[in-house]
Amino acid sequence: MDKTLTQELIAELSQRFNLPYHVYQASLCQELVGFQGKDVLEVGGSLPSELVFEYFGVRRWTSVETPDYGSSIGGITHTGTLIGNDSVKHRTFQDPLPRDDYNFFYDDIINLPNDLERRFDLVFSLAAFEHIHRLPQALERMYAALKPGGKLFSYFSPIWSSFHGHHLPDMTDEAGRFYNFNNSPIPPWGHLLMTRPEMLAFLKGHTDVRTAENMVYYIYNANNINRFFFEDYLEFVKATPFVIEMFDPIIPLNQYPEEYRTVLEERFPKRKVFDKDGILMVLKRPDLI
Repeated sequence: MDKTLTQELIAELSQRFNLPYHVYQASLCQELVGFQGKDVLEVGGSLPSELVFEYFGVRRWTSVETPDYGSSIGGITHTGTLIGNDSVKHRTFQDPLPRDDYNFFYDDIINLPNDLERRFDLVFSLAAFEHIHRLPQALERMYAALKPGGKLFSYFSPIWSSFHGHHLPDMTDEAGRFYNFNNSPIPPWGHLLMTRPEMLAFLKGHTDVRTAENMVYYIYNANNINRFFFEDYLEFVKATPFVIEMFDPIIPLNQYPEEYRTVLEERFPKRKVFDKDGILMVLKRPDLI
């Protein structure tokens, strides 16, 4: 059954399933859209079956995780997901479609077959849209996957235009210092304000040359993030047939000093939103008339 996720239960489930933020964000979907009795397509993740059936009360759950993401950052770090679990059969959309209550596809959402169109009440996605390069095509297939009246829920961050939108993956330098986008030597919005040579010179002052070069590659060239600005996501969504029920910015905890605002808007004159860490969206496929 669909259980109320209190703060205490969210903390307990997060620890039990080794999912640092997923349960809290899923609780927002439970509150805003609901899971009870629904056929759900999860894009860019694979929440555990016990969690989705016992605590969300879904009818059927289908997960889709792209094989490209894990290889692009040197491996999956969320051990609560199925993508690194060798005991799970990694079906692709080329395989015969299963009829199980819980299905896992190791594939890209843009490859969603016609047989899965109009099959789902809810498309659910956490921390994935900032990684999807072909987002217009992905949104098109998510729309096709939904039944009329079905909804898409997505909660994702950090986006490229946020203060730590470089999304630096986990890495350890030659001195044993650990870095990621929550523990980064890059100053706020540095990935937007520095050129690649400027960033390399800056990072050489904080770590060894090899690690600095590796960081620059991930910041500007690796395919683990799409580098879309806040306005890009809004324009992509507006171009779809979806009805926008919610498109709310996620505001980071850090302040947005005026000097950053001035220089960012001068450097990117068509962009205005730099103080939002991510986006919470709820979109609806219109009912049949």
